[in-house]
Amino acid sequence: MLHLLFLWSILVHPHHVTVTEMIFDQDEAIFETSITFIGHDLEKALSNIHHRTIKLSSPQDSIVNDSILKEYIERNLHLSLNTNNIEFDFLGFEQEKDEITVFLQSETVDFMPVDIILENTLLCESFAEQQNIVHFSYGKFNKNLKLSPIKSKIVLKME
Repeated sequence: MLHLLFLWSILVHPHHVTVTEMIFDQDEAIFETSITFIGHDLEKALSNIHHRTIKLSSPQDSIVNDSILKEYIERNLHLSLNTNNIEFDFLGFEQEKDEITVFLQSETVDFMPVDIILENTLLCESFAEQQNIVHFSYGKFNKNLKLSPIKSKIVLKME
């Protein structure tokens, strides 16, 4: 499914798309999160921010690239549950063809959220037409969201 979305987005560029899957693992009490980017879009955004060429596939720069990517995600993806900011650990990323997928894991969430605030500004500083698709799942509560530079934050109520 994700591959079809990215194939579509590449064919009709200039649409720039990320797909974030944020799924709560009830056994571990954590959010397992993946973010899939079109590789050249992410590298262009990071290169613009750092004023130098960033190639995430470069093995000799892997430690620096991990640090750059971790910092970028921390600045641009935020989750708040009942006014508690949820921290994420950067687990790494993998590149397959023109897709880069980043893997994150949240800190333990040991309470039942009622209010959910999600903000996703990934690539918004680089692309005015950026679309950030988010699939959010907490038990039976599932939402598919489309965020953009104009609407990068959403408040959800679990009921």
